[in-house]
Amino acid sequence: METWLARYRYLHWSDKVLVFTGLMVIATIIGLSSWLAILPPAVEPATTLPRYASVKTGGNRMPINLPMPAAGQNKVTVPLSLPKRPTQRIDERSDQSPVTPSTQRIREPLDKLTEFSDGFTLPVVAADGTTPFDAYRSRFVVADDDDRARIALITTGIGLNSKRSDTAYASMPSEISVAVSPYARTAQSWVNQAFEQGRDVLLMVPMEPNSFPTIDPGPDTLMRDAPAAQNIQKLHTVMSKMRGYCGVLNDTGSRFTANEVALGPVLDDVAKRGLMVVDARASAYTVLGAQAKKRGIPVAVNTRFIDNSLRPDDIDRQLRDLERTAMTVGTAVGLMRDFPITLARVKAWQATLDETQFLLTPISAVANTQPIR
Repeated sequence: METWLARYRYLHWSDKVLVFTGLMVIATIIGLSSWLAILPPAVEPATTLPRYASVKTGGNRMPINLPMPAAGQNKVTVPLSLPKRPTQRIDERSDQSPVTPSTQRIREPLDKLTEFSDGFTLPVVAADGTTPFDAYRSRFVVADDDDRARIALITTGIGLNSKRSDTAYASMPSEISVAVSPYARTAQSWVNQAFEQGRDVLLMVPMEPNSFPTIDPGPDTLMRDAPAAQNIQKLHTVMSKMRGYCGVLNDTGSRFTANEVALGPVLDDVAKRGLMVVDARASAYTVLGAQAKKRGIPVAVNTRFIDNSLRPDDIDRQLRDLERTAMTVGTAVGLMRDFPITLARVKAWQATLDETQFLLTPISAVANTQPIR
């Protein structure tokens, strides 16, 4: 040791720095190794992802139409984990809300408009010709001589976040329709509440987007290149999640709704079940509305995504654009989510809506009133 110290004294100052640095590095490595040795073992990651997940999205499903943040806007993250599929029929589920006089009144017509086939609970046209669209649509009536421009708003993703959806039901007027997600844990209860409030209810049907699997709408997504029988089975799985909806709305689907061949069998099935179709216009190339109209299905087409940007000024601008479209062609449809900022801006907008020129209506009241190419 004395020999090393003696040699160290006669080293050039730069060599002394290098020796000192080396000793510090060795001490740091020994210290880190000792610290890591006493840590608890790490949990091994899952070797496989859930069926609805992808390498890019992980175990959380991307929210409905969640936009990229605008410049200067904070990113909003809404993780939505998919629930397990129910194994019981809807009318036998243990989590179903208690039967009350009001909910019993809602359920009375459901049996004649429902078929139980191959484990599915599906809407069907009744023997007397009554369709689910006719039976379940809102009782909102527009007078024949009412020539005001019509505006219909639909709140999507109902049931994915119970707190937000509860707030939406409590704050929105009954003229605003709701689209319930098939992935909601108690989907039927959201339908029942909407009926009690006199709202139109749509079923959201997940369809393949161009950005799949970066955006993954879930395990029951209808895929463009899948066999028709497989897509029909997924459609029936989604339809079986609840009863009482008057129509369907595509959830994403920019790739699927642009393909007439893939859409054909799905729309044929929807048509024979007497449901309405609302085209969310997930892309400019969608043919969903046109193909539904061709089959004689009651149809409406989205005009504006109200809250693709969550800035209050942007939401207000989209609502004003709805007014301009409604004044031009007579009808406008807007899709929104149950975010607090959206609900607040829509409430403020409604308070200033000129009721001498505009009529806020359920989505069923604007079926077949828009020009569709």
